[in-house]
Amino acid sequence: MILADMYALGLIASFCINMGSLIIYRYLMGTKEVRQFNTSRFITLLIWIIFMSCFFFLASMKPHGTMMWATVTFFVLVAGLWVAKRRGPEVKEIEKADSEMSMVLYLAKPLILK
Repeated sequence: MILADMYALGLIASFCINMGSLIIYRYLMGTKEVRQFNTSRFITLLIWIIFMSCFFFLASMKPHGTMMWATVTFFVLVAGLWVAKRRGPEVKEIEKADSEMSMVLYLAKPLILK
């Protein structure tokens, strides 16, 4: 039963996070890039408020599921950040890259030799 509560909280939390991100994007970036998928900002905000109220209702009614969801979310987030910091492919690629000055000198070499 507690596991089902945790799953329900995680599901509604993911909806809230996704809708919140959509609202932030839509209000900051507008709709110029997504003309064919244009929906009302007010309705999106209304749906987000409904999802948030459902999340807070479930969180208040199911404290054990909320604590289990929050604990698992915290540990997965910390582990993901730790792994990304240590094993991020960008770190290795950035270390292999040339510096800006060496690229400028390489590109300017044919001009200097003439």
